[in-house]
Amino acid sequence: MQCLRTVKNYNKLASASSKQKTHPKQKKSSSPELDNLSFREKQVLALVRKEGMVTNKMLQQEFKISHGTAHKFLSQLANKQILQATGKSRSVSYVLSG
Repeated sequence: MQCLRTVKNYNKLASASSKQKTHPKQKKSSSPELDNLSFREKQVLALVRKEGMVTNKMLQQEFKISHGTAHKFLSQLANKQILQATGKSRSVSYVLSG
């Protein structure tokens, strides 16, 4: 029951954030790649900006997701060249590209 409520709340947040209109005085994102990110991908980017870097384990703990899900988000952001992987194998961490 609790899990179902969490999913419903996540869906409400995701749909509400996608329906928000920008205020006329607010700047739109300078990068079109950032406009096409999912709600969770934006949360991952916020965490990277806050911490300076992020690992798969950090995402698992922060968002209570599986290893595979964290890997998927990090790989997608790396493929979009938003994040850059540093290190190898178990010690890989991700930083902002640029």
